[in-house]
Amino acid sequence: MSSYISYLLRPHMIIILVAVFVLAAGGTWLFRDRLRTRSRLVWFFATVVSVGGLFQVTLFREESWGLFFDHIFVWDTDSLMKGIIGTDTLLNIVLFIPAGLFATLLWRHPFRVSGIAVLVSTLVECFQAVFGIGSNAVLDIVANSLGALFGSWLGWASYLGYGWVRNKKVDAAPFAKLVTTIAILAGICFGGSALGAGVRQESLANDLEAAFAGTTFEDYKAWDSAEN
Repeated sequence: MSSYISYLLRPHMIIILVAVFVLAAGGTWLFRDRLRTRSRLVWFFATVVSVGGLFQVTLFREESWGLFFDHIFVWDTDSLMKGIIGTDTLLNIVLFIPAGLFATLLWRHPFRVSGIAVLVSTLVECFQAVFGIGSNAVLDIVANSLGALFGSWLGWASYLGYGWVRNKKVDAAPFAKLVTTIAILAGICFGGSALGAGVRQESLANDLEAAFAGTTFEDYKAWDSAEN
């Protein structure tokens, strides 16, 4: 974790972060008449900051860029198919939660926000590959989308909860959106876990078969006798 903190504290990253806050403040002031309410001003500022933070971490983590247009056609699918979940994958999920949360509180369209998050994630992966910042991996798109979906669920649940406390009632249509979002989120989590477990089991069986190919029971008895 210390390596990630030191990475975020590099001078060019701090400059970009300050620029993001200035841009968010300027945009909030510029659209103050359209946003009208104080809460929407807050959510707009938070959305711009969270999205800017996404671009800061994903696109500006290197001080110099290159151009590798051929890389855009080479997608890493092994990590997804083998169910390899590392720290980077978990960080990708966490990274997109605030953007999904604040954008949903601002626009109140969880499905639209989730769809935009998938598009933005795909574009980010393509830019990373083209400019040599990293590889474009399908698992990263899934992780980013899952984080945005989870953030949208939190935002929509908060919105409905506030409406219930204020009005003592919950409309059927917004509640149906919440239930649908939860179902999709649960389906992705459990479906992904089942797929990853199945793929890992198949991969292990193939490795065992390759390791013991050509051996017989007599070979096993000879090995067992030698070991004992």
